Amino acid sequence: MSALLAVLITLWAVSGRARAAELYGLDLATAERATLGPAVQRAGAKLVRERTSPSDYDVYQAPGLVPGSRNLYLGFVPDSGAFAFLEYEISTHLFGHYVGLLSAKYGPPRTVAGTFPSSARHTWQDAGVDILAYVDHAAGFVRLVYAQPANLEQLRSAQAAAREAEQEETRAAGAAFY
Repeated sequence: MSALLAVLITLWAVSGRARAAELYGLDLATAERATLGPAVQRAGAKLVRERTSPSDYDVYQAPGLVPGSRNLYLGFVPDSGAFAFLEYEISTHLFGHYVGLLSAKYGPPRTVAGTFPSSARHTWQDAGVDILAYVDHAAGFVRLVYAQPANLEQLRSAQAAAREAEQEETRAAGAAFY
């Protein structure tokens, strides 16, 4: 019986990781605004714009944070401060390099073909965190995104509610002129 238990524990240990994607020493599945923002700044990112409303996100200048990076965006669930997404803007010539690094760490990606070979989207999933790499041709750089899907949905819902409230406020203000 103990030999069977040892085999089962060994199989469990090698079959997958127990923790989620980690950046800046933090488990992204459980990261929060209070710890991730300061960790990014300690790594060298410069805060450019802190969220201006609960449904907004933080913007950092991040040259050198990772090779080829330009900006970094961090989004959190408004009420709890739980991690929702982290997005890097990276030079397009490094796209293959990052796909290779992510593949080495998380295994082969699930690739969704685009209109052109360069517009393919590569995705990985790691213990509740989605990772996405693609070339944003319109903006002229690579987007490398880490997201916690349930938290990202909460952030998007808060953003939609804020937009709706703003539109209603605008309609009400406009009605005063008619």
